[in-house]
Amino acid sequence: MKAGGWAKIETETSVVIYSSLKKQELKECLELVSLHRQEFLEVWNDWFIR
Repeated sequence: MKAGGWAKIETETSVVIYSSLKKQELKECLELVSLHRQEFLEVWNDWFIR
């Protein structure tokens, strides 16, 4: 995956809000979100519970 693009993805549902990524890059990104969903949510919640 190349740098330069970005995507806003709803972590719990994997809904893509916006993306400047190419179709294949977005697919890879969604796979990573799915694979690491629990970790992302734990870190997110830890940060905002402070």
